[in-house]
Amino acid sequence: MKFIYNHAIEFYCFLSTYIEAKIEKEKEKENLSLPADPELAAVYDKVDQEISPFLKHDIELLFNKMFVTLWLLYCYIHEHNFTDEIQLISFLQNQTEDDFRGYYLKRLWLTETPLDEIKEKDIKNAIMENYFHTSSTQAKLIKQLLMNPEDWKPKILHTVTDFYEKHYLPIKESLIETGTRRAAAAEILFNKDQNHYLDTLTLGHYRDLLHHNKDTTVYISYTGDRNLMISIKSSVILLGLTRETLLTSANRKLQTNMLFNTLSDTKRLEILRLLREREWFSNELAIHFGLTAATMSYHLNKMNSAGLITFRFGDQKKLYYSLSRENLENYLNCARADLLGDTTCNTKNDD
Repeated sequence: MKFIYNHAIEFYCFLSTYIEAKIEKEKEKENLSLPADPELAAVYDKVDQEISPFLKHDIELLFNKMFVTLWLLYCYIHEHNFTDEIQLISFLQNQTEDDFRGYYLKRLWLTETPLDEIKEKDIKNAIMENYFHTSSTQAKLIKQLLMNPEDWKPKILHTVTDFYEKHYLPIKESLIETGTRRAAAAEILFNKDQNHYLDTLTLGHYRDLLHHNKDTTVYISYTGDRNLMISIKSSVILLGLTRETLLTSANRKLQTNMLFNTLSDTKRLEILRLLREREWFSNELAIHFGLTAATMSYHLNKMNSAGLITFRFGDQKKLYYSLSRENLENYLNCARADLLGDTTCNTKNDD
């Protein structure tokens, strides 16, 4: 496995975490278990105080409501091996409008459909089948972008550049210095026991991958949100360094909090009971409970983020979910150890 601390990824994570911390209001931030880094929290508070309402609005529109745009920045960095954010910005500046539009089509798996035949429902379905984010306005916005890339590309480029120059560049040196130091310490832990490091920090999401020793790139970020954990077909993993809290004895308490928070809704408990018997297709679950696809996606995302369930892509890119029995057993053992103190949970660094 390749362990990489990348300056371009750090900028990407700085923008992503700003969105998570200061823009995206749907998240239940007060209920999340992993503690925030106080220094970073202060940095984002300062950015939010200084940012213009116009730039904040554009970030919300272009990178939160249209989260696919944010995802594409990550893909650009990885696919083109960018090591610095300037390379990313220069690439966007030099990209033709057709290439700009083509990348959206590629990431939505719509390249085979003639442009004039793509409907909003096609975009919405592509998002639901391939991503976990469910912005109600995203399909309409992306449809406009596909039809008029000459209008949308300059807006996106200007927003990225403006945020970089005004709110990242002034503190970049300090962030990179801290990030480099923390990444070096993290790499020591990683090399000591790769499987334990990743299995713990990703709450078991990549256990099968780790057991098969596939070639995997692990990007590490200092400014990455404490719950940031994304991947590209399990061959690329991006982790925020503050997730390393999970490697300490606090892991037991964190897992207990995460378990009960995730299962605080009776529907999610029932989903576990259903998945105990067999795999379920996401839309099949939505129909079973009489919920919209977006609402069901919210519940599944929350359970998947906690590591209680896993998914696989089936025919036509359908998502099939199953119960992570080993993870659930570990959660229950940790909860018992935390609350009763009479058993242990599966953590190596319990000191």
